[in-house]
Amino acid sequence: MQCFWIALVVALASCAAPPPQQPPSSPLSTVSVAPEPRPHAPVPLSQETLAQRAKCEAGDLWACILVGLAFERGDGAPADLPSAAHYYQLACDTRIAEACALLVNVYSAGGEGVPRDPERVASLKQLLCEDGHEIHCAPVVEDTPFDDPTADP
Repeated sequence: MQCFWIALVVALASCAAPPPQQPPSSPLSTVSVAPEPRPHAPVPLSQETLAQRAKCEAGDLWACILVGLAFERGDGAPADLPSAAHYYQLACDTRIAEACALLVNVYSAGGEGVPRDPERVASLKQLLCEDGHEIHCAPVVEDTPFDDPTADP
């Protein structure tokens, strides 16, 4: 009888409504558009990540970068590139160069939930260049990301 109830619960859980669909994204109009973080997987956030997220939500934008790094690396948070991009964007919106540079890397390489976006990379690099970070003033070249193991040396 217990197996019947377990099977019934599993069957009902599989009938749950699918998550709402995101509207199609519009063409890049500003640099400050970032994917929304995904609902967090059952992997719990570490105490450090929870503390940094609270600081981020209170306005500490450097803490937002640390939360983004935790999500990007899967260290202290589930690996979740859209969440990483979201937290980087919060800091980049105030022109913290390190956060914008991290977004350049995210959108240059792409990954699960965040496609490569050369237009966004170009916009971010222009923003960084305008803020005096000359390394980002070179034109964007369509090539394989440097961390791609299939790239030619």
